[in-house]
Amino acid sequence: MGQDDDGPPPRGRNAGTAISIDRLVDVAQCAIRYVTVNPPGSERSLAEWFGSHLSRHGFAIEYVSNGDERASLVARLRGRDERPGLILSGHLDVVPEGGRAWTHPPFAAVHESGFLYGRGAVDMKGPIAAVVEAAIVFAESGTLPAGDLIVALTAGEEVDMSGARGIVESGLIDGADAIVIAEPTNLGIAIAEKGCYRLEIECAGRAAHASTPGLGANAVLAMAEFIMSLDALDDGARHPLLGGLTCSPNVIAGGAAANVVADACRAEIDVRTLPGQSADDVVARARRIGDGVAARRGVTLTIGNLGFPPVETDPGASIVADTARAVEEIVGARPMPTGALYATDAAVLAPALGLPFVIIGPGDPALAHQVDERVAIADLARAARIYAALIERRLR
Repeated sequence: MGQDDDGPPPRGRNAGTAISIDRLVDVAQCAIRYVTVNPPGSERSLAEWFGSHLSRHGFAIEYVSNGDERASLVARLRGRDERPGLILSGHLDVVPEGGRAWTHPPFAAVHESGFLYGRGAVDMKGPIAAVVEAAIVFAESGTLPAGDLIVALTAGEEVDMSGARGIVESGLIDGADAIVIAEPTNLGIAIAEKGCYRLEIECAGRAAHASTPGLGANAVLAMAEFIMSLDALDDGARHPLLGGLTCSPNVIAGGAAANVVADACRAEIDVRTLPGQSADDVVARARRIGDGVAARRGVTLTIGNLGFPPVETDPGASIVADTARAVEEIVGARPMPTGALYATDAAVLAPALGLPFVIIGPGDPALAHQVDERVAIADLARAARIYAALIERRLR
């Protein structure tokens, strides 16, 4: 496999870009083979590997510690300071491989029939490899960028976005005017994403012998009633790109034995909110539901909340238009902006930095977190060319 043998060559102003398919695939395979399952993450070794790779091409490298064996990477190609820089970002951690058998071992990074298989192939070590290839190609061109080119690879995105928070607090990604998040979108452009909140519900009841349930207060029944009432969290709001609020109870545990009325139950509920919907309002509605259940069932419900806000970019922002033009140059069709139903590091980076963002990356987002996760090599190549075209458009 040689250079530029997957798909048509780039057109227009990016015609000179020389993406190396061999290098791109090698980088993606190496990244997948680093086991960065979160928890615990263990992203430092992979961050350092990427740092070594990028430093050989003129990037200044900084690491932001994220705890034991954990770190994020910020790589910066210094520019002429004639305009603000551009941030291209992705995360280094992956979710567990799951309990079902894979066709190929999840960390073997098998390349077969035009696809790269492995945990992280699409979410998001393949996309990171495309970002890094585009950044290196720009550096190899010898052109000093008009503004700094910043590659930010974060730890911890899959659990708490702690890596993104760390690099914001470090100040190492200051000086840019736009963010590109390389999550998989089938090379479409997303400019909005839902908020992601986890409601943690604790229900305390009263134990009794199961033969006399009326003497107790069943925490499992109370939790079931609470969960079945969650449609009331939806206030009816709809977003043109994101639809409506969603609510999914995904973890529940309670009780001690089949012959004992359950005196405790806990649940974790995933809630995805829209721009303009306040997490405080959603939690307040959940508490009102809980208060009603508690009164009827004779239990106590407490509700905690952990999460990240919804974010969106003005469709008229220049980064949206520039990204659309870059896609059109490479694939021949101009995409319409869409929304992402999942959360990304944009939920931390965009509000903290006050910057517009776009989400664009190779691969089908439906394959993220799945058995036999995979990405087409041709899509990785197209993504690398799109990122390269966008870098040239913003920083040449």
